[in-house]
Amino acid sequence: MAWLNICAKTVALSGKPVSWTTPLGLPVVQPYRKKGGKRTVMTVLQTVILAESHDDLPLAAHKQKAAFPPNYVHSLDATHMFLTSLACQEQVIRTPF
Repeated sequence: MAWLNICAKTVALSGKPVSWTTPLGLPVVQPYRKKGGKRTVMTVLQTVILAESHDDLPLAAHKQKAAFPPNYVHSLDATHMFLTSLACQEQVIRTPF
């Protein structure tokens, strides 16, 4: 986990979002960026807060670093479950998935 944190911090400090490709070939990009400006819109029924959000905002390096290890592990777990389910299907084994 410490090594994954170091990797995420290094990538985030370079100004790029942390990204990887799962063993299935699925590309993953963490979208965590600093918050942009907000605007409050009052309507008859409610107050709505509109927050600026786009890829030009600076990265939230701390969030990139904190989120990478669990997101990476979850992507590997999902890959394993998918491949296990395919193997069960090939063997005609019913799965609880």
